[in-house]
Amino acid sequence: MKLLSRNSEINPLTRQAGVRYSQSKHHLENANKRVQEYLNGSVEEDWQHSFPIWQQLGRIKDLSKSLRVPKYFPSFACFLGQAFAQKHWQSYSYIVQILYQNPPDSTEALCAYDLLELMIDEFWSNDLSVPEELFAMSLPISPVIQEEICGLTGYSELAQETVGECLRCYYQVEYTD
Repeated sequence: MKLLSRNSEINPLTRQAGVRYSQSKHHLENANKRVQEYLNGSVEEDWQHSFPIWQQLGRIKDLSKSLRVPKYFPSFACFLGQAFAQKHWQSYSYIVQILYQNPPDSTEALCAYDLLELMIDEFWSNDLSVPEELFAMSLPISPVIQEEICGLTGYSELAQETVGECLRCYYQVEYTD
């Protein structure tokens, strides 16, 4: 388990903007086929297969909420995370367990948080309510997420000290008026 130090590792993770156009072909070449190699089992197996890819990036989401870019090209890690959430959104409780089993400043916790945001997207796209259990989590949020949302419109006005508060805030900002 790798813990994130405040200056040298947190700041770059809050400033990610996808991959460069020149790298995008490499990242997404045969992406659907490559995803199938990682996502061919249970949620537990797929986490074990996928986590090393996400660990290389440091997280799953590669476009920080705090950045606006004219063009965005996702990395394979991000594409894999989206596919993971689409396949396993109903198994969110396993991802919740990962959050409870790891310190908030670990790469595992940051990846789990990113997946929960992506799973919330899946609940919304399937016209289902997000389980209240996700909004009730009282775990502290990752320092990367704290840094990323600090001062963001919509986020700074709402409580965001726990994972549950942050997920509720994400849902409100993204999916409510």
